[in-house]
Amino acid sequence: MKIAISILEANEHAPIDAHFGRCRHFCVVDTADGSRRVVDNSAGANSAQGAGFKAVETIAALGVTTVITGQLGPKAAGALKAAGIQAFSAESGTVDEVLALLEKQQLNRIG
Repeated sequence: MKIAISILEANEHAPIDAHFGRCRHFCVVDTADGSRRVVDNSAGANSAQGAGFKAVETIAALGVTTVITGQLGPKAAGALKAAGIQAFSAESGTVDEVLALLEKQQLNRIG
């Protein structure tokens, strides 16, 4: 499974960014091999409109199946659902902390 987490900094251990579409980066974690990769989201972050759609395009192209973020707008939530990507909400924490919460099933599903 590949998980994309919206993050505030270009660091694989960064704090979560509460905004999905306009976050600057995603940390993509592959649970099969434990690898992590920071992915740029400038297409979404710098977009005048449709930031959520552009962010969904970015992560869907990477094979992401799960997203952890603070909040989603209704259009982004719809785009994620259409792409077959499940979303979970985390108010705060680092990549490691929100991954642990997901594993313990302590995050709320969005949508």
